[in-house]
Amino acid sequence: MARQPKAMKRPYSVASLSFAGASQIAKALGPDAAGITVALTVPAPNQQQIPVVQECADAWKAAGQSDAISVTALEACIAAKVLVEGMRRAGREVTRESLHKALFARGRVNAGGVAIAFRPEFRHGGICVDSAVIRLNSELRG
Repeated sequence: MARQPKAMKRPYSVASLSFAGASQIAKALGPDAAGITVALTVPAPNQQQIPVVQECADAWKAAGQSDAISVTALEACIAAKVLVEGMRRAGREVTRESLHKALFARGRVNAGGVAIAFRPEFRHGGICVDSAVIRLNSELRG
């Protein structure tokens, strides 16, 4: 992907969507990933000043992970927090319908510095769109 144009010494611009796994791209390509722009649906993992990013990174380390939290793991952590809150609000007998109602009733929620919103016509929740650039050391710069 990024290696061929770089090897040919041709100017290029490479962009990726977050579901491609920004952290995984950086790890797989190493220094060749430097300069790739990635669209993110969560803040970059290095933005530890955002409470939910710090909370998820702490949970990641507490789970025994030695690497920095990846974009994919951060997204999963935020989704899990929202799901657990929705289930809590849905009551003792959680059903798909009660979970939907509980999430839709919340409207827009601040999940520790990341906005989440559910409406009957908007079911994916996340409204964060950010971009980051993969640095030479494989870190994402948001």
